[in-house]
Amino acid sequence: MLGSVERSLQGNQELRWSILCMSCIAMTGVYFSFDIPAALHQQLKDYMSTATANSGSSFSVKFNLLYSVYSIPNIILPFFGGAIVDSLGAHMAVLLFSMFTLMGQILFAIGASRKSWTIMLIGRIVYGFGGESISVATSTLNNTWFQGKELALSFGVTLAVSRLGSVANNWLSPLVANEHGTDVAIWLGVGMNCLSVLMAAGICWLTVRVDSREGSGAEEQERIENHMLTDALLTVMICNWRMKFIVMMSKLISRSRKKLDMEKMCCRKMEIIVADMVNVT
Repeated sequence: MLGSVERSLQGNQELRWSILCMSCIAMTGVYFSFDIPAALHQQLKDYMSTATANSGSSFSVKFNLLYSVYSIPNIILPFFGGAIVDSLGAHMAVLLFSMFTLMGQILFAIGASRKSWTIMLIGRIVYGFGGESISVATSTLNNTWFQGKELALSFGVTLAVSRLGSVANNWLSPLVANEHGTDVAIWLGVGMNCLSVLMAAGICWLTVRVDSREGSGAEEQERIENHMLTDALLTVMICNWRMKFIVMMSKLISRSRKKLDMEKMCCRKMEIIVADMVNVT
């Protein structure tokens, strides 16, 4: 098993680095959108002032809820996230969780455009279904494609590059919000999540392609091995039949010789008896 994994890794050197790159970009988009509320704290306060006043709660309460409700799914989901990754495969799990983050960010952006705290909170809940579990999926993906020292390197690269999403968000989102509006800055996060989904889809495509190629090779190898086994069994059976035939013929020849010897002895005895009778006469 380990030998086949090593051969797979050696045969896909460039491919696995491409998958790592796409995984990093996918995580960058996820972290970018996750930190948008923090980067737009003051802009959201001014933009949502009317909705906050009508809700009867302070802006601080609503703002903190954006992060509190995000954590609600992750109280329970970690118990099932690993099972989902094992069941679907790391590549499909990355795609699934990135789609959750995209749907959550779309709802969050729609709520911001309509100035609805309720829709924004629902969007953050949906975002929470994929925001943390995708880290588990990408870690499993790295473990699949990298070994030894390169495995630790892949984890470090993924963490470092993905955190660039938070850095870019803290710089870019306030700039876009001040120039084009707070809602536009939030929709920019939707674009980043679309990029994450595209990267996850690319990972799935490459992984399925490699699996199908290696699967066909494994099937061909299994067919050859089965053919060799069949030939070996057939050879053994033919040899067994030949041995049985030789033994049977040997027995028949032996019996024939014995019978011939018996007939010769009888003829000699008859000759002796006849000679004795002639002599007596």
